[in-house]
Amino acid sequence: MFLILTALLWALPSFLLHNVLHEGAHALMAWFSGCTNIRLYPFPSRKLGYFTWAHMTYTTRGSLAWLRWISVAPVVGEFLWLLCVLPLLFFAPVGWWSGVVLVEGISSIVDSTVWMLGFWNPKPNPYSDAETFRRDFDFNRRTGKLYSLLLLLPATLVAWGLVRLFLA
Repeated sequence: MFLILTALLWALPSFLLHNVLHEGAHALMAWFSGCTNIRLYPFPSRKLGYFTWAHMTYTTRGSLAWLRWISVAPVVGEFLWLLCVLPLLFFAPVGWWSGVVLVEGISSIVDSTVWMLGFWNPKPNPYSDAETFRRDFDFNRRTGKLYSLLLLLPATLVAWGLVRLFLA
């Protein structure tokens, strides 16, 4: 019961944390690429003319070779986050913080899965990170689907760890 209560209390802060992590990774890579006027909007809105959970904007400048990495930066960030959470799921004793670890694992899987599903949509969404990544790196949708399948291994390990934690 305490695990579920902690998880519920941590759900909203985790949502905001992962919005900042996702859009912050875009912003960090945009800054690294030499872009200017970088703005981060970590809350859901319709500022772009369509619904987004969060977004960031920038003025394109700098190295074009680095600009294409802006779309993939959040997936790298989420998987680095998963690498931090994964050992806690399997090796740390269950305690009051287990609900936080549970939510963090689920949040990372959800964000990564949404990114991967961009390759599987029957009608490509030109605004999705996955479609931007595919377009910028100039590969077809079949190759994108193969990349998304490679990302399933770490996500499966985390899912296994979540089940283990929940049953402990």
